[in-house]
Amino acid sequence: MNIDFVIKIVEIFIFLYPLIASVIQYKEFTRALEIFSGYILFAVIIEWTGHYLGFLGKNNLFLAHIYVVGIVAILSLYYGSIMKEFIHRKWIITIIISFAILTVLNAIYLQPLSTFPIYMIILSSIIILTLIFLSMYERSKRAMPKITINAMNYERNRISYFFINTGLIIFHVAAVPVLICVDLALKRHYNGLAIDMWTIYRCLLIIMQIFIGTGLLKFKRIKPYIDPEG
Repeated sequence: MNIDFVIKIVEIFIFLYPLIASVIQYKEFTRALEIFSGYILFAVIIEWTGHYLGFLGKNNLFLAHIYVVGIVAILSLYYGSIMKEFIHRKWIITIIISFAILTVLNAIYLQPLSTFPIYMIILSSIIILTLIFLSMYERSKRAMPKITINAMNYERNRISYFFINTGLIIFHVAAVPVLICVDLALKRHYNGLAIDMWTIYRCLLIIMQIFIGTGLLKFKRIKPYIDPEG
């Protein structure tokens, strides 16, 4: 059996892991992770729609334009919720709106919906990685969690957030050069190279989904301590 085909099948169904983990754990989630579960659902819809259109032999590259806007919006809200004492919500909204406008302009003037939006993919990864590292920095500055449910859950569930952040970091650091190679190969009609690079991209997706699903399963809501004497 062709290894590329096996990886493709695994990639299609691996999205069920974090999706099922989100369903199982949803009642335990903080507000931030409720937002993050929306990212999981959105990714599943885009991924499976893309595979369905590809199976029909139709151009599915327009989904990449939708995907980058969606992940920047949802993950910005997610990290904004985690860092709500550090970054004002208006800046998160500004990032989302600005990126959406840039994506539309890119589709109109540079990379039409029928082509791969590599510029916006690079920018989206920069934004997401910046938010991840800011959240890690902001939380590392706290010797003890603030007296809020959100902060307590974050501090006491470092392993869960470690898996989620690691999965996202691995993907967004490694996927950008891979997708640049895919874009260049498609433009120069190096179909064999494009397929090989796309297989590597699928492997990165699989790794990310495993990390995210594991992180979600490890999350446990921490109930606030109540002094029985006071």
